[in-house]
Amino acid sequence: GLPGEDLASWRRSLNAAATTGAQHISVYDLQVEPRTAYGRWAEAGTLKALPDEALAAEMYREASAVLRAHGLQRYEVSSFGREGHRSQHNSAYWRNEPFFAFGLGATSHLDGVRLARPRRMDAYEAFVRRLEGAEGAGRQHRAAGGQRLTTRGSGGAAASAAGDRGFAAAQAELGVREEGVEAMTTLIMLQLRTTRGLLPAELTPRFGETLAAAAEGACRDAAAELPAEWWVMEAEEASGGGDSGAEAAPRWRR
Repeated sequence: GLPGEDLASWRRSLNAAATTGAQHISVYDLQVEPRTAYGRWAEAGTLKALPDEALAAEMYREASAVLRAHGLQRYEVSSFGREGHRSQHNSAYWRNEPFFAFGLGATSHLDGVRLARPRRMDAYEAFVRRLEGAEGAGRQHRAAGGQRLTTRGSGGAAASAAGDRGFAAAQAELGVREEGVEAMTTLIMLQLRTTRGLLPAELTPRFGETLAAAAEGACRDAAAELPAEWWVMEAEEASGGGDSGAEAAPRWRR
């Protein structure tokens, strides 16, 4: 919620947004960050009080109820869409699929590696020049009849192989590869953002029975600690729409 906002004004905002004809609405909790207008107002003591945690939770429940009544089904923690209007772009993130990235601070996800570009312009320009230089050297080497080098020999072999380095080298040297438990944890975290959730059996082929069983046990333990009202809200949303079709196996959901 915004500073000074209450449940009544929030309900009016939700109804106003839903009646515009929008096919998709995203609802986020406001976070006050440093070096922003809100951050400066907070430091100066002039920022009105934000809704507390209990009110914010009630506002979230209200968003789910009001938007559902207008035909916008929640399909992810912060995302509500009408039938056929779910974000395909963001859904690829939540399925942990590969994606390219371009520009300052952008992070790509390719071949299990997350590579973040520099956030400062001077550092980003140096990053691009490095890639361009490597690719250019590689093209010149191949044009001269050079062969791809798979090992670093002596006498300038590293320079000759520059074209084979480029982005792949940046992936290896600057990227973060997710494997094993880390990769599985990321997948679970992303999938549990969605109403589809995750079938425990989906983990076994990729991570093996031992890790999959450990993950299932951890999720069951965490679910047992959730407040009862969370299950009531989940049941209400399930009865009101969302993913259709009967499920033959238990599915983890947030």
